[in-house]
Amino acid sequence: MDVLTITFWKGTTPETVPILVRPDGKISFSFLEDVPVAGLTPTQIDNLITERLSAYVKKPRIDVVVKDYNSKKVSLFGAINRLQTGISGPGIYPITGRVTMLDLILIAGGHSEQAELTKVELTRKGKIYSLNLYNALFQGESSQNIAVEAGDRIVVPELSQYQEGKMPDRKVFVLGEVRSPGLYRFKKTIHVVEAISMAGGTTIHAVEEDTKILRGDEKKRVVLASDIRKFLKEMDMSQNIAIEDGDVIFVPKSKISNVSDFFNKISPILSGLLYPGLYRDIYTTGGGLRFDTGPPTTSSQPTSVPQVTP
Repeated sequence: MDVLTITFWKGTTPETVPILVRPDGKISFSFLEDVPVAGLTPTQIDNLITERLSAYVKKPRIDVVVKDYNSKKVSLFGAINRLQTGISGPGIYPITGRVTMLDLILIAGGHSEQAELTKVELTRKGKIYSLNLYNALFQGESSQNIAVEAGDRIVVPELSQYQEGKMPDRKVFVLGEVRSPGLYRFKKTIHVVEAISMAGGTTIHAVEEDTKILRGDEKKRVVLASDIRKFLKEMDMSQNIAIEDGDVIFVPKSKISNVSDFFNKISPILSGLLYPGLYRDIYTTGGGLRFDTGPPTTSSQPTSVPQVTP
């Protein structure tokens, strides 16, 4: 709530009174009750009070100033510096008078080195706007450095290279005829060929054109077919499928004629990867993971799995 300072002149003697604007946007002063002042400028409030006091006082002289703009606040988030002293960093800031976007950031401690000033996001009255404060700061484009308003929400994002470092790890299993089969982690989007490269590439025995990607969990799994040879030889981009968290890539040694049979055979390998303590013998002496490895106990036979070809 704003605080007004109203000065009532009695001859040459000023009488100053601090007045708190109530939550309903009204004030009471002298003979006046419930004067609506919300949204008015100090000059407009001065004229309104002077007019109403004229009914009680001959030629009243009034001066009105705003002592505290407590109700005019904006939210600032993102890549903002936190200083060792004073109020700084992301948070909610009261503003007084005309304050521009760059003014506000400076008041809050300035932008950090990681700030992406070309894509500052402003949310105002339910609408989202993108502002280039880099151009405003270094090229003098004043149209981008607009004045903030009460209720504004401003987000200064980080540069993409810093955002990637904070992304959670995702994982992909690369198995079969690759040089270093196993679990690999990634952050940004990768595709099947890149994932296979992380595993050292394919061996000379690999049937690259019959590469399979197993996706999903025990409730719903699908097998995607990827002809990476066609991608490498003919640059058929549709074969280089984007990898999702938890995908299993299998490069076979021989052509897989039955997808359901492939799924049934690879299930023990998946169990070994997810629960390594129960499947210590899953790795063979020759290195790599085999189709015929797995627990000696019986396991449930999954139903057929749909094959999806890109």
